[in-house]
Amino acid sequence: MFVKIDGLEYQVNDNEFLKIPHDRFTHLVIRADVGKFERTTSLINELAGLKIENLIMYNTTHGGFIPIKCSKSYQNVFAIETTMNHVENIITNINKHKINHYC
Repeated sequence: MFVKIDGLEYQVNDNEFLKIPHDRFTHLVIRADVGKFERTTSLINELAGLKIENLIMYNTTHGGFIPIKCSKSYQNVFAIETTMNHVENIITNINKHKINHYC
């Protein structure tokens, strides 16, 4: 399944970034976990100011959303212990977003 977040498209599993219905704001597409992931991304990007060159992510999910959003702040991004049902989505998103320092 493809989802669009902040104008960028990500391939994710069907049970990730689900739409949250809202009775009053039916014209908005509200997605579960996006706010939490964006806050986490912001914190990780702030830590890059400590001159950390490598970002190591454990058990990456949601199409690699967090490491992809952090990739501009780090020289190398590593995803370890990622389960096979997420690997295809992550590879697709890395290629789509032209990330070349993701390992």
